[in-house]
Amino acid sequence: MNINDKWMQKYQKLKEYQEEHGNVDVPYSYEKDGIKLGVWVRSQRQAYQGIGAGKITEKQIELLNHLGIKWQVRDEIWNHYYQLLKEYQEEHGNVDVPQSYEKNGIKLGIWLNNQRQAYKGTSTCKITEEQIKLLNHLGIRWQLRDRTWDDYYQLLKEYQEKHGNIDVPRSYEKDGMKLGAWLSSQRHAYNGKGKIAEEKIELLNHLGMNWQIRDKIWNDYYQLLKEYQEEHGNIDVPYSYEKDGIKLGIWLNNQRKAYQKKGKNKIIEEQIQRLDQLGMKWQVEKRTWYDYYQLLKEYQEKHGTTNVSTYYQDEKPEEYRLGVWLHHQRQAYNGFQSLKITREQIQLLNELGIDWNILHTRFLNREITTENQEKYQQILLDRVNHIVDDLLLEGFSEMDATNQQEIEKVMIKRIWR
Repeated sequence: MNINDKWMQKYQKLKEYQEEHGNVDVPYSYEKDGIKLGVWVRSQRQAYQGIGAGKITEKQIELLNHLGIKWQVRDEIWNHYYQLLKEYQEEHGNVDVPQSYEKNGIKLGIWLNNQRQAYKGTSTCKITEEQIKLLNHLGIRWQLRDRTWDDYYQLLKEYQEKHGNIDVPRSYEKDGMKLGAWLSSQRHAYNGKGKIAEEKIELLNHLGMNWQIRDKIWNDYYQLLKEYQEEHGNIDVPYSYEKDGIKLGIWLNNQRKAYQKKGKNKIIEEQIQRLDQLGMKWQVEKRTWYDYYQLLKEYQEKHGTTNVSTYYQDEKPEEYRLGVWLHHQRQAYNGFQSLKITREQIQLLNELGIDWNILHTRFLNREITTENQEKYQQILLDRVNHIVDDLLLEGFSEMDATNQQEIEKVMIKRIWR
């Protein structure tokens, strides 16, 4: 196929696109039947404008014009945003579009900010004199004045009237004003990491400002813990427990770690005393091998398998991870590291149908090829050796007519599980 044939093949796809969509405004990522039509259309525009090494003939230009191609697609996009800005002005009486504003998935606020940056020459975006005139006609303000302290304070008052508090999330912003970040900066200044006037402190106190936000968060969790105690009669909160999106179990475990001086969290004497009043257990008793085995039995009854993910854990702190424990049993069985497992424990786990090497099981389920045959045979041999040891443990000292069938069932089950 020569160059012209390839070009015509893609042109034909473009005709089909036009018949289906009524235009040739092909998205850049669009492709069909292995042909990246959006990329191709863009390359034709670049060739037409003399950009890059691509070439386009007069005949090809004529054919594309016949389909109604737009050679300057950026202008079309700009005009579309401008039209949306006009509609915004008609609705709001101005073009002070908040940066976070969008409509029908189109981020008009960001686009308008890009026009300001292009006007000032502070970005890679470009803007023409004609576009500047059109925006001036709508009354655009090219230089937005910096927001003052009073502007933020007024916004904080509005937040309080709406929400009943000034517990503003750190990420909260409105109309381009990052109120959460500003409020955090006021706390930093109050606590000696900046400057804040007494008059401003008084105004913020009037709105109920909490200058030590960490103490407030701790108190919120503590209140939830009290409610948990009233409902359950104890504070043995499962590690995975949460309420209204608040992970109380994790928080309580973090208090234990802080008490034991582990991790980054801190706990003060007053907080320790308050938790003691609720009956806090600072040291959670560690589980034995048989505790974990019982958990595995319960897991099997619930899920029908003992293939527990290493990421799985029951509703207890992370030191009781069932998946990790089971992984360690497999490592001990296969002689890895310094881990140990007794014959009795192997037998108990066999009764649950444990798969001692999941990766090998997956490998055995593959088709045998000349490349993997040797590894296949080695895995089978290793399994047979393990199974013979297990059978001796289970009382099969030798194979005879009475137990042959039973031994064969055990071996087949454990080799191919």
